[in-house]
Amino acid sequence: METLDLKIAAATAGILDGFEPQSWLALDDPRGHRVLVSDGERSVVAVLVPSAGAEGADAEEYAAALLRGLLPGTSVTFPQILGRLAVPAEQFDSRGEEIRVCAPLPGTPASTVAFADSPALVTALAEFLAELHNADPGDIADSGLAVLDSAEERQRLLDALDAGAATGQVPSVLLSRWETALENVATWRFFPCAVHGGLSEDALRTEGGRIAAVTDLGRLHIGDPATDLAAVTALLHPDAVEEFFTVYRGHRAGPDPGLRTRVELRSELTALDWLLEARRGGDDGEIADAVALLASLAELTDAPAEGHPGPYGGTGPEDAQGAAPAAPPGEQSAEAITEPGAAAEQPADATGPEPKPVPGPEPLSGTGADTGADPAATTSPPAPRRTAVRAGDVFRPTAPVTHDIDEESASAVPTERITGPEDR
Repeated sequence: METLDLKIAAATAGILDGFEPQSWLALDDPRGHRVLVSDGERSVVAVLVPSAGAEGADAEEYAAALLRGLLPGTSVTFPQILGRLAVPAEQFDSRGEEIRVCAPLPGTPASTVAFADSPALVTALAEFLAELHNADPGDIADSGLAVLDSAEERQRLLDALDAGAATGQVPSVLLSRWETALENVATWRFFPCAVHGGLSEDALRTEGGRIAAVTDLGRLHIGDPATDLAAVTALLHPDAVEEFFTVYRGHRAGPDPGLRTRVELRSELTALDWLLEARRGGDDGEIADAVALLASLAELTDAPAEGHPGPYGGTGPEDAQGAAPAAPPGEQSAEAITEPGAAAEQPADATGPEPKPVPGPEPLSGTGADTGADPAATTSPPAPRRTAVRAGDVFRPTAPVTHDIDEESASAVPTERITGPEDR
């Protein structure tokens, strides 16, 4: 393996002008071969990309470049590829056909402990997501990335609900609960915005009390902001969730009365996603675990802790901010948007221990750091990957999931994406 890592390190000399590798350090990353390489003055990360992952890495690079243009004032760093080189697969143990050199990313991988210990980090996360969700959706849609309006987002969840019902393994109390939430048109009146679509601990890097870098950008698309919020609030201690939403709403433009209901719903549907994914993979153990989690969630739904607000509370007054009178509650939410899009995955990024110079590109002892994005991730349209769920913390639902929503406020929210430059 050291020979392969040495070849990757040596290849950087032919990719970057004036870069002469003097030391290298293999990074311990189960997602692929990554090597931290230094010439004594600067360090880069070299990644061996398999042919199957090249398209996804391109999409990640494209999304990162798009966000750098849309968020020029952000303090958050996105992955950046500095150069690439096609290589004969046979010379690299048939493990890859391209080497990409990336700028190391600041910070360290996020964790639930870091968020629990730092209220400033919770605030920084809320501010970043508000910044992302406020970005011009027209620019992202016009770039060719996937676009899902409110009706399409709702239909995707209805399809998943139907698939879950067909298994016979989802408690009827959950099916009824989720169907009720999905049938409430007022909940699904929101203006689609830029959505990361793949947030998890792996996608966030922190430094002190700030979000230093965000990776896993391959599922960037236009859609429901609740997708991101459900993913990140699962990383927070329940006591920090209300403060998170207060900060988020304070920085968001436009009303979204049904936001909190959709966040809670999507959080609960993570258990359904787990079951469907396990069934697709034919993993009996995973299926049994998912069924057990669904049963636990059904019990919590039947008998929620009295007086407990639940991790996603209800629709707070801040979610109706800026609302105006509107049309009848039974009005259809939005017409479908048919723009095609593509989303995929991510390139390399990393920070790691600074290698000590050695004569020639010799290996160093030590373990590598987490290096962020995976160049071989899926290229499917935005379908957030399943992250670990904690029944005790995430699934403390209030009943019903459809909280009181101001019908007039909800019906005043625009749901169609603005497509013409003259409309922006």
